[in-house]
Amino acid sequence: ACVDHILVVDDASRDETSVRACAVRDPRLEVIVHEKNLGVGAAIVTGYRRAMQLTRQPRDVFVVMAGGYP
Repeated sequence: ACVDHILVVDDASRDETSVRACAVRDPRLEVIVHEKNLGVGAAIVTGYRRAMQLTRQPRDVFVVMAGGYP
């Protein structure tokens, strides 16, 4: 309830990250896909840039959760 927007940045992964994320039916969810793998830093920048576009008022928190292979 305290989350306004959820961004998933798929950095051209070879798994089904974007497919699985798109399968989640949540109106707060937005999936961004890099056509080419640019690295974790670029994926984080993409997420922050999009998050900043969405803010119409100051936000308390932005949270980054990095994914990876076990």
